[in-house]
This record gives sequence, C-alpha cells and structure tokens, in this order.
Amino acid sequence: MDVYLESCSSYEEAENVLPPLLKRYEGLFWKNETVWVKPNMLMTRSPEEAVTTHPTIVRGVLRFLLDLGVRPVVSDSPGVGSVKKVALACGISQVCQELGVPLIEIEGYVEKDGEVFKQLRLGDLIDQVDAVVNLPKLKTHGQMVLTLGVKNTFGCVLGLNKPAYHLRAKDYHLFADLLIDVHQLVKPVLTILDGIDGMEGNGPSNGLKKRLGLLAACENAYALDHAVASRLHVSPDKIYTLVRAKTRGLIPPYTIRGEWENSIKMPDTVGLTEIVKMPKWLQDYTHRWARVPVFDTVKCIRCKICETHCPAEAITVDDQRIDYKKCIRCYVCHELCPQDALLLKRKLLKAGGQ
Repeated sequence: MDVYLESCSSYEEAENVLPPLLKRYEGLFWKNETVWVKPNMLMTRSPEEAVTTHPTIVRGVLRFLLDLGVRPVVSDSPGVGSVKKVALACGISQVCQELGVPLIEIEGYVEKDGEVFKQLRLGDLIDQVDAVVNLPKLKTHGQMVLTLGVKNTFGCVLGLNKPAYHLRAKDYHLFADLLIDVHQLVKPVLTILDGIDGMEGNGPSNGLKKRLGLLAACENAYALDHAVASRLHVSPDKIYTLVRAKTRGLIPPYTIRGEWENSIKMPDTVGLTEIVKMPKWLQDYTHRWARVPVFDTVKCIRCKICETHCPAEAITVDDQRIDYKKCIRCYVCHELCPQDALLLKRKLLKAGGQ
C-alpha cells in the first residue's frame, strides 16, 4: 500500500500536480459507473478561509473522472445550511455548473449496521452510487484532534442526525468508533487530501489558516491519515480515530512516497486527559479540568446555531448560558459558530459538572 504525499505550494501549482497523481488510480474506475465525489463542505465559508475542500481540487478530480467516462455526482451533508448554499459559498457549485456535474441535496436516508453502532442513518445516495471518492480537508479538530480522511466520511450522515450521534457516543473513543463504523460502511475507493491550505489551532472552522503545501492520495484512508499525522510530527497515538483503527486492525502496512513534512499547532483541547484511557474515578476528576465552551458576549450575535445543534441541549443563547452538567465536550457549538463566539477555556468545574 502506497501513500503519496506530494509537496504543492499553491492551488495554481495543484493544477499540474494533481493529474499525474490521479493517473495512478485510473484502474479503480469503470466507464459509466456513478461515483459520489464527497468534499468537505462543513459550512458557508469562502475557499480562502480553508474550512472546506478547495474548488481547484474538486475540479481536478471531476475532470479526471469525466475523462474516464465516469458519471460523477457531488454531495455532502453540511453541519449548517443546505448543500447548494454551502457549495455556492465555497466555490464548488460553480465548478459543478462549469463541468455539468450534478450537485445533489440529500434528503432521505438508509439504515445500516456498523460493527459497534447499529442503525446508522446514512444519506440514501450511498445506495445509488457505485463508488465514493473522498476529498477531505487537512484541519485540526477540537474533539478528534485532526480531521482527515476517516473523519470526512461522517458527512455522509444526514446533518440533522449528527447531534444525536454525538449524544450516543459521549466518550471520545466511542465517537471515534462511530466515525470508523461510518467510514467502513461508506468504503471510499480513493481518498485525496487537500492539505495545500489547512487549518491549525482550534479547528475545524475557527482555527488559524496555514499553508501546509500538501496533496495526499491513497486507496486506504487509515493509511493516509496515519502517514500524514506522522509527517506532521503528531503521534498517531494522539488521534482518536487512529487509536481505535489500530485496535480494530484497520491500518494496513504502507510505504510513504514523497518527502513532504510540516508541523501543525494542536487544538487547545488536546492534553493528557484527552488521550490516555483512565480508570473512571480518575477520568471523572480530570474531566473537571477539560476545556469547555464559553460565550464571547461581544462576538455573539444570538443566531442560535449553537443552541439548535447542541446534542446535549446544554446551551441557552438568550441568557448566554451553558449548563456544564449537560455539556459532553463535543465542541459542536464551537465548530459551527459563524462568529467564533464560543471560546474554549480550561475551567475548574465542581463535581457533577458545574
């Protein structure tokens, strides 16, 4: 198994780097098959903000598939907003119009059983296509540490169902298992990582943009994620999905092709207590020191996106109050806030959460 880590300094350069990278994978596709191209379309942000997969990468992949006689479609299930609205903001809608590729709004779902979690509701598009091509964005993630190939397929779950899944998997290791179950059901045949402009710090939407200069490709997202984390000098043992994937025997032996390496600032939420498995009594104690969301009363515009999407129903925007007894530290509120008005601060909580 080869993982290709290609140095690429700009999206202009990507137009030349991407075609030979993709050519290695021509044998994965058949003429006239339908392929779901699944970028990261988290929310309505411009391409320059490095929150979503860049339209240049989407264009390059779509052209590659069209030249092979494949019938690609583009879709995702954003955290906030419709596919069409998000795609317009991040430049992907324009690419689809330019190339005549359908941009699909997923409305129905199918239930499928994972190894750990049962009755997972995936967008019904998954049963209408022959294959999936996964186009993640390289970013940090307040809960999962890094969001790469495996995490990106969580976008195949309908947006309205995502908060409930956070509540089903309150423990970070359990949530990693849920992400892996979804990924195993989606089974992308190819993952192309957009790491030219990435995000560090408190990602995946309100962190700091950083030029990381990477285009990565592999048929196996676990191998890709492991290789990228290693070359970022981040121990794979600190990435929940990789820890659980290793335990479940899902990371194959691989060889890195390419000399790329870089570094990335971790989220403020990452620390010893977030990674190491502990006895429950010690976990309960250290959990009191975990970083929690705190309102920035100046930035907050009371849009109530955080309140609406909080899986634990712990937020009351009118009072700008968070009930830490209910809060499960999933950081969905921080992830989806369009104003970066929910800060992550370490706070000593009383026993029981307050």
